[in-house]
Amino acid sequence: MKFDVNTVLKNLNGEVLKDSDGKGNVIEATVKLAIVNALLAPTQKQESGVEKMKKWELAKKVYGGGQVDLNEQEITLIKDCVATVYPSAQIVGLIWDFLKI
Repeated sequence: MKFDVNTVLKNLNGEVLKDSDGKGNVIEATVKLAIVNALLAPTQKQESGVEKMKKWELAKKVYGGGQVDLNEQEITLIKDCVATVYPSAQIVGLIWDFLKI
């Protein structure tokens, strides 16, 4: 399925969520940034090189932006990473809703 990962994230009131670009600038939070950050974040779980490479390749694919074609395995991996990395139910809910198939 194709998903526009450049979609801006909004809270329940419809207000755009903000993020940082790593250089001290405030930017609009997007699905792309949330997914890439979740995929590349270190975890407590011991992962094999193969698992890390799957995340790396998927992060590169999503980072390209625009319409990204994701299969069910990729969607499951993204959802797992987002749920593990983000403590906020808001971010998890927004990304999981976005990736409904």
